[in-house]
Amino acid sequence: MAWMWHGCGKGGELRPECAKPNLGGPSRTTRSKRSSGYTTKSGVVKPWLESFIQLSEDALDVKPLIESTILKVYAVAMENDGTALKPAIQYDEKQQINVGLKDRADIRFVNSNQEPKPEFLKENIVSEANICYLSTTDNNVAMPVSVRYKPKAGKSGEEMKQQFLEEVDIVQTCHCCVKVATSNDHILEKEGTAICNSHCDTCIAIKTVCPECKEKGQTSVRPSVRACQRCLETGQQCIRAAVLVVVTDCESGNKKAFEMIAESRAKGTLDPWFIFICLPDAVHVGKSLKCNFANWMLLLRNERACLSMIHTIRNADPHLKKILPWDSVLNKDRMDVDCVYICQRGTFWRTRRTLTTLFIQLSLTVTRSPKRTKLACSLIQLLFVLESMVKFLSSIMHQ
Repeated sequence: MAWMWHGCGKGGELRPECAKPNLGGPSRTTRSKRSSGYTTKSGVVKPWLESFIQLSEDALDVKPLIESTILKVYAVAMENDGTALKPAIQYDEKQQINVGLKDRADIRFVNSNQEPKPEFLKENIVSEANICYLSTTDNNVAMPVSVRYKPKAGKSGEEMKQQFLEEVDIVQTCHCCVKVATSNDHILEKEGTAICNSHCDTCIAIKTVCPECKEKGQTSVRPSVRACQRCLETGQQCIRAAVLVVVTDCESGNKKAFEMIAESRAKGTLDPWFIFICLPDAVHVGKSLKCNFANWMLLLRNERACLSMIHTIRNADPHLKKILPWDSVLNKDRMDVDCVYICQRGTFWRTRRTLTTLFIQLSLTVTRSPKRTKLACSLIQLLFVLESMVKFLSSIMHQ
C-alpha cells in the first residue's frame, strides 16, 4: 500500500531503497473526540458516587446495615487524605481554560487579574489534591468519590469542617436521587441533591417515629437511615450509603475541624443528618510516632529512647541482625513502620530475653567499671521501653 510510506501518494511509485514508514492511525483531533470524560473542578464526582452505590448493590458479599421493603442502607467509612501537587498553571486544550488555580481561570479571570502579585498566587495556586475515599465497613468495595484542589493556605479548621459536612451530606444521597440530580461539570452540589429529603420534624422533636411515618414503614428518626420522600412516592426501594466514620490525619486544620464537629454535637447544634464519628487515621499516627522515634528521644515508661539505641543493640548481636533488617533501624526520618511489624515477631521477643539475661550478667560481672554497668542498665531499660512502644503502636494500627 503506497499510502503507508512517506512521499508516495495514491498511484505513486515506491522505491524500497528510500522508503520511510508512515504508520497509520487516528489523528489528534479524533483521539480527543474519543477520549473519556473528565473534570478539573473540585467536589463530589457524580459518576464516581453512582458507581460506588451500584457496586455495593451488585456485590454479593456486601451486607447492608438496614434492609427492608422500602429502604436499604450500606454502612460506609469516609477517609480523607491529601497528596502534594507541583504548583503550575497549565492550559487545557479541551476545556480551553487554564487549570492550576483555585478559581476558574478563563478569559474574564485573566482580564481582571492582569498583574497577579506573589500573595495572590500563594492564596490561589493549587498545591494539593484532597481526596475523599469511601469504603464499606466490610472493606469489600472501596473507591474515591471526591477530589478538591486546594492552595497552600486553604486548610483552616472552619474550611475543613464545612468540607467534611458537605461531602457527607452529598454522599448520603440515595441512589435514585443521585441519578436524576443535576451536576455541573460532573460535580454534585448541595443544591442538586436537595431533592433527596427524608427529614421529619415531628419525629426529631418527639425523638421517636411518629404514627404517620410508621404507616409508611419508617423505623428511625435519623434522616440518614430513612427512606426519602421521592422514593416513597414512586414506590421503589431507597438505596443509600450512611457514613458512620470519618477518618483523616491529624494536621492542624483537620484536628480543629474534628474538635469543632464534636463541640457542635455536644451542644446539640449539629444536624441530625450527620451520625458519623471522627477518628484519627491509625496509619498516620503510626508514621508520626515512627518518625519521632527516629529523630527524638521519646519518653516511654519514664525512660527515654530512640531508634539509634536499637541500632546499637543490633550491631552488638549477630543473631539479632538476622531478625532486624538493616534498613528497618536506620536513624533517619522514615515513614514506613517495618521496624514495628518486625518487633512483633516471636523470634524477636526470644532474642530480647536472651539479651536481657546477657546484660544482667554483664552488669553483675563488671562492677569495677561504672560506665559499663550504667550502659548495661540503660540497655535493659531500653528493651522494656521498646516492648512498650511496640505494644502501643500495634494496638493503634490494628484498630
